[in-house]
Amino acid sequence: MSWARYHLAAGNAARALSCATDALTEATDPDLPLVLVAAHQLLGRLAKDAGQWSDAERHLVTAIDLASACAAPVVRAQALVALAELRLAEGRRSDAEPLVVEATVLATELGAAPLRAAVETLASEISAGQRVGIGFPAGLSLREVEVLRLVAEGLTDGAVAERLFISPRTVSQHLRSIYGKLDVSSRAAATRFAVEQSLL
Repeated sequence: MSWARYHLAAGNAARALSCATDALTEATDPDLPLVLVAAHQLLGRLAKDAGQWSDAERHLVTAIDLASACAAPVVRAQALVALAELRLAEGRRSDAEPLVVEATVLATELGAAPLRAAVETLASEISAGQRVGIGFPAGLSLREVEVLRLVAEGLTDGAVAERLFISPRTVSQHLRSIYGKLDVSSRAAATRFAVEQSLL
């Protein structure tokens, strides 16, 4: 797992994915539950960054369940935060809220200040969204709106990727999803939608 984290910090998501997948395999024989939790958490994060929502959810839910089975409350809270971030990225604020509440309770009981700070940031995002009634047209997620805004500014996939700290491949995946939701087939049509819906 150390190599997976190293490659992720170095910006090499593909290598991080490979190392995390290897760790997941190796941690099953013998059974190393805390390594499994860490591997599932990292794989969930990588899937989220790649826009693979269902894979991300599967890994993060597994991490939460394993952390509970291991009686590892800090690890469970970390996984709850990651899953809440995923649901916020998908625009599912109401689904993120109970996760944040549970993570807040755990972080407070444990006296884990950095974790508590992360949870408070998420709670603020949820509160802000409720105050302004955030909801995006056509079922677009927050990340898809971020991509659409930059595309509408005329940025290439590569430039969007640099701005959002994701890979060009992930940008392409987001654009395919955006085009599908908007029922359009070009950047110009997507830009027109963004302008009409005041997303810029």
